Amino acid sequence: MVLENTINGLKEKYGKYLKNVAVTGGGKGKGVKKITLIAWGIILPYILWNIVFWIYPNVVSIPIAFFETSLISAKAVFVGLDNFLDFFKREEFRMIMYNMFRFGIIYIPLSLIISMVLALMLNSVKNVALKSFLVISYFLPNLTAGVAYSVIFQKLFSPHSFITKTISSITGTDIGWFTDANIVLIPMAIMIVWKSSGYYALLLLANISSIPDSYHEAAVIDGAGPFTRFWKITLPMINPTFVIVVIFAVTTFFAIFAEPLMLTGGGGPMLASYTFRMETFHQIYDRMAIGYGAAVSLVAGVMSYALVLLIKKIVGKEV
Repeated sequence: MVLENTINGLKEKYGKYLKNVAVTGGGKGKGVKKITLIAWGIILPYILWNIVFWIYPNVVSIPIAFFETSLISAKAVFVGLDNFLDFFKREEFRMIMYNMFRFGIIYIPLSLIISMVLALMLNSVKNVALKSFLVISYFLPNLTAGVAYSVIFQKLFSPHSFITKTISSITGTDIGWFTDANIVLIPMAIMIVWKSSGYYALLLLANISSIPDSYHEAAVIDGAGPFTRFWKITLPMINPTFVIVVIFAVTTFFAIFAEPLMLTGGGGPMLASYTFRMETFHQIYDRMAIGYGAAVSLVAGVMSYALVLLIKKIVGKEV
């Protein structure tokens, strides 16, 4: 699908070239072959990256998860499903699942609503220079390292910050954003929304801008208002991209690591910000239990994939 979309985009860009080739009656096959090679050249680095840093580590970790092995010992003992069963029985697993649910309630609606609003606002901008500036501005947070923006948000939500003092004066209580187990996920979700919403908005914008203006013009003539046009035209037309954004938002929790490490010192207080990646890191690098850590990672991967299938079943549909 990625290759097909890339080729189609390049065909549009080089349509004039192909038309000229067809008129002259020669070299048409060479032109298409050249575009195909260009498309492969564009997506090949991405494919190689995924093979080296995602597919290979995950495939290798599958057999390791069934052994009890350590970084400090070459001895490996086959334990079958014991690593998985031990993880399911532990308090850490229950807290991780609870945290994922609480985080999702805050993060998913916020990220989807904000990204959609940003995409619609960007689509309404007609000035090319201003639009380009906004696009770059929205994408930059996604390139920011987790450690860097965690330090910034740590200052924003510190006990002496303007935000904390203002809310404390209104509520009449002292707020410990990163020391209160009941609210620690709120600032964490907010800062991840800040990072990801711009990227999601650009994905949606690419699809929204491809909707023919004639559809909206016809709806306006029929008396449809802005909300009706969005619900009946825009949303159905961008459904494939919207499904991808929903998948990204729902599976974000499985990739969180630097934020709780920097803000709470390792998933605290009382494991209220503990995540799958933190448990994997703790098992492999603190306890040096490679097999157990691989089992935790495998559980997270299977759960993430199951959620993707569920979302595609519920949200995805043909337009």
